[in-house]
Amino acid sequence: MPGIFPNNEAAFARLATELVTRFATWWRKGDRHEAHVTALESMLATYKQQTAEFNATKARYEIAKRAQLDAKRKLMRQINFMRDSASRDDTLSDAEREAMKLRPRKVSRKERGLVLVAPPPAVPQPVVELVEAGSMRHGLKIAQPDAPRRIGKPTLVTYVELRVAFTHVTQGAPKDESAYQHIGIFFDTTPIITVPPRWVGYQAHYRARWITKSGEMGPWSDVLTTMVAA
Repeated sequence: MPGIFPNNEAAFARLATELVTRFATWWRKGDRHEAHVTALESMLATYKQQTAEFNATKARYEIAKRAQLDAKRKLMRQINFMRDSASRDDTLSDAEREAMKLRPRKVSRKERGLVLVAPPPAVPQPVVELVEAGSMRHGLKIAQPDAPRRIGKPTLVTYVELRVAFTHVTQGAPKDESAYQHIGIFFDTTPIITVPPRWVGYQAHYRARWITKSGEMGPWSDVLTTMVAA
């Protein structure tokens, strides 16, 4: 009778065993030909034997399959390790790399002649301004030439070096570099300079330059000249 057999193998085996037993009992009660029921019972036995062999084979297959997959994963890992190592070998030719399933060697920008070494940015010339003038006291501001109103240093600049020369009021700013005395190196761009009393009535000529963190020095500023008041 169609439609009575389940797809599940275990459920089918239980149903088949139950039906064979019932049909065999019924068949023999009617004193029917024994060959038919013997064939039925033999087929059930054969089915059970083949099922057992199939299950044993299936179990061996699953074990073999897991072992094969494990061996495959280990082999793939080792191949990938070798490929990673070979990919860093610059001595391999393009043909060898292709045979090993490696990507073509990446040609550096230097090899292609495309390396452009940017020159270090030039340290600009600062501007020195007088923002405060008191008794033997000068408040200065060292500013960027393109932004004289801004307080701060250009990019990469860390310090300000300041020098001064003193002259009589009838003289101009010295041209000789050795005439300028070193005042100090400042992190602040708005230093306050206290002038010694002996220079009261003289002119103070200030010059400044930027210094980068790496020690590179820029050009000296133009001279700022102011009087030293008592």
